[in-house]
Amino acid sequence: MRKLLSIFFATLFLPLLSNAQISFSNNKPKFGETVSFIYNPSQSPLANLSIIRASAFFFNEKLTFTPPQTIFLKKIGKEWRGEINFNSKGTVGVLIAFRDSTDKTIDTNKDKGYVILVHDSLQNPVKGSYLGLAFNYNFSNTHPLFKFSKDVTNQVVLMEKEFARHPELKKDILLMYLSLLGLSKKEGYEKTIDSELSTKYGDNTDLKTSELMQIYLLYSISKNKKAENYRKLLIDKEPKGFFAQQERSRQLIEENDAVKKLVLFESFEKDFPNSPLLSSSAILIANIYIDRKDTTKLKQLVRKYEAKLGSTFYNSVASRMVEKNLDLNTAEAFSLKSIEAYSTEKKKLPISNRPYELIFRDTYATILEKQGRLKEALENYKFAVGSTPEEWSSKVNESYVLLALKLGQTNEAKTKGEDFIKAGKSTEKIRTAIKNLYIKTYGKSGVEEYITSLEHEVKVKNKADILSKIISETAPIFELKDLSGKTVSLAELRGKVVILDFWATWCGPCIRSFPGMQQAQEKYKNNPKVKFLFINTWEQGDDYLPKVKKLIADKKYTNFTVPVDIDSKIVTAYKVEAIPTKFVIDAEGNIRFKRRGSSDDKEEIVEEISLMIDKLLNESKKQ
Repeated sequence: MRKLLSIFFATLFLPLLSNAQISFSNNKPKFGETVSFIYNPSQSPLANLSIIRASAFFFNEKLTFTPPQTIFLKKIGKEWRGEINFNSKGTVGVLIAFRDSTDKTIDTNKDKGYVILVHDSLQNPVKGSYLGLAFNYNFSNTHPLFKFSKDVTNQVVLMEKEFARHPELKKDILLMYLSLLGLSKKEGYEKTIDSELSTKYGDNTDLKTSELMQIYLLYSISKNKKAENYRKLLIDKEPKGFFAQQERSRQLIEENDAVKKLVLFESFEKDFPNSPLLSSSAILIANIYIDRKDTTKLKQLVRKYEAKLGSTFYNSVASRMVEKNLDLNTAEAFSLKSIEAYSTEKKKLPISNRPYELIFRDTYATILEKQGRLKEALENYKFAVGSTPEEWSSKVNESYVLLALKLGQTNEAKTKGEDFIKAGKSTEKIRTAIKNLYIKTYGKSGVEEYITSLEHEVKVKNKADILSKIISETAPIFELKDLSGKTVSLAELRGKVVILDFWATWCGPCIRSFPGMQQAQEKYKNNPKVKFLFINTWEQGDDYLPKVKKLIADKKYTNFTVPVDIDSKIVTAYKVEAIPTKFVIDAEGNIRFKRRGSSDDKEEIVEEISLMIDKLLNESKKQ
């Protein structure tokens, strides 16, 4: 019987961990052994490189995270060879990734890493190995060089495999397991959460606030009525505590009526005068005053909370005032405050895609340009552009190039414009401006070839990058109602290339990508083999459908098919971590491309989506 169980668990293990590019001298090493491996990068993003490095994330039975260790590699022919030593006390496995010499191109085995677990004398993974791997997927994802999968479903599978063999481990990490289970939306998760919590806690409410909070969140995830009891319990226990503040702040955020929002803010301010959430709540009120063009009350609000307001508040307010073309002198003062405050806050601010100082300086430059102070504006745009391609923003680049041209700085505009095009950080307006400069000097002949030559290298790189990330995973089937009440079924779209775009009304990057997605949809409108679905999800509050319909109508996206993921089950089934996220599904119903985030540049979006669609259309023709 014991031998049969051993074979059973080994069989379960095989499909879970696939190491397609790597082979180990021993797939089931014991503690203390050294394993040699051969890595063949020919089918990876690192193909044909002269320098490749390996990093290993060892994990142990105590479930602690250790920084990656570099593994020495030796190249023999087209293969790279190395060794892994499992001699550190408590080590139960390792997660490996490969990278180039610049740390910009990474092979993480499609976000799963290359995995090997320590085994016991019965050839079973040792105690804690599955659990360690599940934890390490989370921990290693925090490392700037490696973004391993946050696939909560896979983490739940790993944990449950561990509990099947070592049930005693569950008690110490029960709440984390239940949290992941809830996020995975695995069938029956609601009953499991209720059963596990009832077994462990029963009717005992004499618990730490942190435990009560976790229980409340778990019942909320599973939509259990008990969540309301714990919500009241938390507020009654600490009526002035942070949970109570969060609840009131949430009500404020979810309220759509401006008058009611103001009343809620006044009440919040009265009950929690020293709350750290006042600043973020104040932005909501500032936006109301800006929309009403009431600068008097806006200034009063700022004066009242001046000591608590930071750089992001001032930049947000200044940016919205510019957008509404409201009192640019006051907007300038707020913008300068954001730049000044940044110098003392920069170590405390959360991670941003672009350095905050560049974002804040862009706002200031935009104000100066609107005020007609063009030379000052150009200098600030120059600063806001940044010094490296990684810092460049197509929007800021456009502002800089166009203003440089307006001020007669043709050579600067041409040089920078060409650099931006070569780096793939340009816009349609930049390309048009550079075309016009060429035509002015050389005439129309050869202008398209000139632009193509500038774009060639980055397009080749982008195409290779996109196609290197092709996958093949069965797409979860769904049926959802669209905004007109019509049922949209993925199963009925079998035989078509389907593009799913997950979005929400509150998601700025989602909305900014829509013009490009609309243009992509227009490109394929006469192709019956292509279908775009813009799946609305993760909306806040209960009465959000009118807001979704209004946005689609106001922005004139009425040709979009918008299925509504009311209970967020579909976004969870697709393991979406953040939005916007797009999936491209082939005619056989398999996910072939996944793209998290999006550019604001229409041409870039169209080109990227077209590459994916055309690749799959060509495949279906050959079948």
